[in-house]
Amino acid sequence: MGNFCFDVTLNYRRLERPRRRVTKEMCHVRYYGYVMHADHDRCSTVEFAQRINAAAELLETGVEAAEAVRVLAAQFGCSPRQARRYVERAAEGGRATVPEETAVFTVKLPPALAVRVRERARESGITISALVARALTEFLARGRRKPRRR
Repeated sequence: MGNFCFDVTLNYRRLERPRRRVTKEMCHVRYYGYVMHADHDRCSTVEFAQRINAAAELLETGVEAAEAVRVLAAQFGCSPRQARRYVERAAEGGRATVPEETAVFTVKLPPALAVRVRERARESGITISALVARALTEFLARGRRKPRRR
């Protein structure tokens, strides 16, 4: 992470017919900003659950919350503030269920079926991915059937 600053000076002679007199001060811009490195992005749901569980494990072994924050911040390379959130979450809810990793799987559906899937997901209060995963799991759990003969 880090701050940055850079200056840009426009070539004021090349400006197209200015309506008023242009000075160098008008053509000088200073940009300020803050950059976060890619390794400080949000963690995945799997990593989040693992971090909650690590915090819960520390608390279960009798480690003080402040020490657990320091250990988690060092272990996961996160800020003490974020580590404190993991500890607080573990203290109030205990261990978290680690979700299974997911993969992108694209299928083409008839528009009417896609509409029905969206509606059912909305009615159920779950995501389309969760609805389709549940339906496919149930379908595949039924086992193999013999193919029909024509």
